[in-house]
Amino acid sequence: MQRPNAPRRRAFAAALLALLPASCLAPAGGEVDLSSVQAHNQRPFIGRDTQTTPDSFFELEGGVSSLTGDGLEVPVTLKYGMGPRSEFFVGSSPYKMVDHNELAPDGSGWGDSILGVRHRFRDKDMYYPAVGFQVATKVPTGRESKGLGTGEMDLLGMIMAEQTYQGFDVAASYQLGVLGDPVGNGFDHEHTLAVQGRRPVSQQLVAFGETAFVFAPEQNRDELTVMGGLEFVIDDFTLFDVALRAGVSDDAPDLQLVFGFTRTLGLLAFPQGDAPR
Repeated sequence: MQRPNAPRRRAFAAALLALLPASCLAPAGGEVDLSSVQAHNQRPFIGRDTQTTPDSFFELEGGVSSLTGDGLEVPVTLKYGMGPRSEFFVGSSPYKMVDHNELAPDGSGWGDSILGVRHRFRDKDMYYPAVGFQVATKVPTGRESKGLGTGEMDLLGMIMAEQTYQGFDVAASYQLGVLGDPVGNGFDHEHTLAVQGRRPVSQQLVAFGETAFVFAPEQNRDELTVMGGLEFVIDDFTLFDVALRAGVSDDAPDLQLVFGFTRTLGLLAFPQGDAPR
């Protein structure tokens, strides 16, 4: 018997794999300024900052998120710079494992997927912060019967601001989620507030942290967590990160180990013909 979500998972995986060869394309013509290219990770955080993938470049994020006693997730995200301040991203969890109590389903397999866009209205300067927004859709590719997803589509909208204070890059974000209700015909709402900070320790080492609060009133759920970690910069195109996230409120996971990598893959460019004489 075919699984209900199998066609959606296969279509999503095919779309993701189809983008990977294009991400390895080199510039087709002209000089390329690589001085502004710097791999930047969004994945370890619950919130987001205003940084976007450099124009015409692809960037791949992958990692592992391990919940002590509750499960494991392997998120993968591909980002593409659509302009100097905009990016498109698509991501999923090719493998997810949940281990709930006897009252909830548990299992392993493909998790839910997400696709969206991020845009920065303005860059930061010494007087005003950078400001941006993100719009995303969660696609229910995870099997609800195994506890890998809700089986519902979610709509997510986020605003964020970022500024540098005393050597710290500080970003604050708020996200409103309109969640499909798996037990009814309406919608649930989810509010996410997050504040994150990064500070270079050396040329190859960056320390970061985050405090995040997720509140879903219809589900009577509130999760307050704090996170701290380190980012290891291999070169301008590659970095690794490792972090620990601890739950403060009762609904939050007790302890979570997060680690992964970010890699700038290449440039998608096309030759431009000579101007007519």
